Amino acid sequence: MTPRFRSDNLLSMPDLPSTHSLLSRGWCLPPRRYFRAAIVVLAAYILAAWLADLPAIVRFGIEWDWTPIGLSLFAQQLVFPLLAVAAIVLARLDRHLWLGAIFVALPPANLILGVIMFTIGIMIYGF
Repeated sequence: MTPRFRSDNLLSMPDLPSTHSLLSRGWCLPPRRYFRAAIVVLAAYILAAWLADLPAIVRFGIEWDWTPIGLSLFAQQLVFPLLAVAAIVLARLDRHLWLGAIFVALPPANLILGVIMFTIGIMIYGF
């Protein structure tokens, strides 16, 4: 029995369907119900993370510092939970799903922005 994928056959694989047939069957984008469910799950994760931070927010208060780190903390403490609730409402109503997807994508983007700021700070000032 010959292997299905051989090194001489990598560029011409007749077994795999063409891109056109995948696009015509709608296999590239997930069905709408899975997209809605993904938005709700990510928004629930954001709310769960906020609930885990809630005792510290109650004890120390909301960060009102307007530096880049303070703005990041302010968004994490106050803005992202509100956006998560809005994303759940939008997904439940099945309206403006692209906006709900942006709302649940902002917290990970905030984390990546923090890593980028830390890297730039280390590159400028060093350890």
